[in-house]
Amino acid sequence: MPLPGKLRALAGLLLGLVLVTPAFCGDEASDRVDVRPAAPVRLEPSYKIQAGIDGEIYPVFANYASLQRQGDRTFGVVSVTLSNSSQAAIRRQVSVKIPGWSDEEIQTVELPAGAVRTLVFAPAFLPRLYQNHEIVAAAAHINISDGVSSTLYQSTVPVRLRSAEDIFWGHQFKYAPFIASWITPHDSRVESVLAQVDVAYLDGTFHDASELPGRDLREIPHPLMTETLSRLAASPLLSKVRFIHLNQSNPLLRERRDHVVVAKDGERFGL
Repeated sequence: MPLPGKLRALAGLLLGLVLVTPAFCGDEASDRVDVRPAAPVRLEPSYKIQAGIDGEIYPVFANYASLQRQGDRTFGVVSVTLSNSSQAAIRRQVSVKIPGWSDEEIQTVELPAGAVRTLVFAPAFLPRLYQNHEIVAAAAHINISDGVSSTLYQSTVPVRLRSAEDIFWGHQFKYAPFIASWITPHDSRVESVLAQVDVAYLDGTFHDASELPGRDLREIPHPLMTETLSRLAASPLLSKVRFIHLNQSNPLLRERRDHVVVAKDGERFGL
């Protein structure tokens, strides 16, 4: 007995469902799909290098920074920022050198997971930097290791070494104190400037290193009076010098010495 049209259509649909077996219901290995979790992404430490002031190294700043203890520096020749993105603490040994121009400086850091640390380097430069009167192309070499044997990262950053006479004052003369501490003991033009003036008012904040016991005066950007007096002791130019800005610890506030003149309060000099 023939089936009605609707029943024939329903029977055909049921037969199709029976004959078509989904792949995930099969018993063969080829019919099965294995779903495995993806391997975790391993995060590695990263490093960022910055050299000089916009890539330029000024002898005045290199000298000043090299006299400071590593942990006290606020600027230097090269800075290396280490970012530990891994899940474990790391130990890194970082070395910086300008081949042919400086010694190698090495610093070691312990960095917890997720921490970021910036190391500031100011390797001691060879005398040729302070005798150089040209702008010279050079390179800073940075090496980072695990502190045992393996080198993990190396980089060479181009720099320009400025002439010993070149000065960068910075925004609103922010670098003036460092420049003052450099010029007095190093610049050969001090005498020529004194020869052109009738009177010179010079910084006399500290007389000598004994005024701040327990402090490293290399961290304080003031030339000592003893440095200035030693340089000018045999020169007639010393008679032009008036010391100002004496610290309360300076003994010359209370006593007078031969050939050393301290400016008086309210002193005027007509031009």
